[in-house]
This record gives sequence, C-alpha cells and structure tokens, in this order.
Amino acid sequence: WLNIVAAGVFWVVGFFVVSGYCIQLSVERQLRGGRFPLRNYLIARLSRILPLYYAALASAVVFEWLMGEHRPSTWPNGLNAGTLAAQLLVVQNFHQTFGSFAPSWSITNEMFYYVFFGLLTRVAMRRGVRPASLGMVACATLAVGLEVAYFAWFRRDPLARGLGLLFGLGTIWFQGALVAVHRDALRASLVA
Repeated sequence: WLNIVAAGVFWVVGFFVVSGYCIQLSVERQLRGGRFPLRNYLIARLSRILPLYYAALASAVVFEWLMGEHRPSTWPNGLNAGTLAAQLLVVQNFHQTFGSFAPSWSITNEMFYYVFFGLLTRVAMRRGVRPASLGMVACATLAVGLEVAYFAWFRRDPLARGLGLLFGLGTIWFQGALVAVHRDALRASLVA
C-alpha cells in the first residue's frame, strides 16, 4: 500500500486520465456551435498553465544555483543551458530535466496533449470522426511504432525512446477523453 500511495507515477497517470476527461468536456462545449475555435482553445490552455510553470521554473533556477555543489543524489542533473532552454520552451520531455524541476516533466507532456488534441479536433471535424477516438488510435499506433523502432534500430537514441513514451502516455490521456465521450453509456451500463 505504501509503495502505491508514495509512488508519484500512479498519481501522474491518474492526473492524465482526469485531464483528458476534462479537456474533452471543454472541447465538447466549444463544438456545440459546429466549429472549433482552435486559437481560443490554445489560449485558454496555455494561459492556465504557463504563468505558474514559469514562476516555478524561476524558483527552481534560483534553488539550483544556491545548492550547486551540495546537490542531493535524488536530483543528479544540475543547471545547463540546453536543459534550461528546453524547459523555457516547455519541451523538457525531449531533453534531460535539471534536478529540482524534474517533476514538471508531466506538465511538458500535458502541454503536448493539449496542443495535439486541439489540432486533432480540427482534423477530426473535417473527417467526421471523434477527436478522442482519433487521438487514441494515433497515440497507440505511434507509441507501438516508435517503441518497436527504438528496440529494433535506435537503442542509443533517447529521442526515439522519449517520443515512444510520450505517445504511450498519450494513450492514458485519451482514455480519460474517451470516458468523457462515452460517459452516458458508461453510466447507463452500471449494474445495480
């Protein structure tokens, strides 16, 4: 029990499912008019996350600078220009994270899913399919393909592994979106 409760990965997975669920509900409300305002959607998503993300990043930079040589082994990576640039651009999932800001990798993934889902919604509307279904198929296909490529040919390429994991986590995010899509049917299927 302690290992499950104390392991942050379980909480992050739960957060991804809840996030996919909530974003799907938000997109449904925006689609009621028959069109999808991608610009408004992206502004809403980015403005809710980025201000606090950058405040936390600034704090982490200060803490990293102060602790420097006294770094605990829990956070082995220190500050460097490439990592800081990746984190400023919110693409740290494709680069190492520095020490105390490492837990924010989930925000990087979340930002990717927000943008990806917005773009998929545009494509899905033109094709007459559900964005959540399209997202699940895309993520599952890309995750499996990238993992196979990683294990077969690119064992030393961390980008290949990172992209496979990104889309693998996307399948978890889109599970939440699919639950939102099918919530009425799921509710009706409960056996008393």
